[in-house]
Amino acid sequence: MRILVTLLVLLGLAAPAFAQAPGLPLTGRSERSVGETNRSIMQNERSLQQQQQNQIDNNQLRQRIDRRDLFTNSIQQPNIGRKLCPPGSVGC
Repeated sequence: MRILVTLLVLLGLAAPAFAQAPGLPLTGRSERSVGETNRSIMQNERSLQQQQQNQIDNNQLRQRIDRRDLFTNSIQQPNIGRKLCPPGSVGC
């Protein structure tokens, strides 16, 4: 009895595969070509998005470095109260 039920279940699952006409290709040449073109376009778009994100990340990093350098230079090298010595002098 179990074998019969199992066989009927498997036959029910396999029915859609038998319903297809034998010998007909699943996709035509033009459909495959369109599919390949679409995949290529999607891959190019993903690559472009990755390049754009890398450029954004690089620009943000440069801005952080520039801000840090600007901030640290203004703190480390104050010009207030410093005498400017002429070239060639030993000390002021």
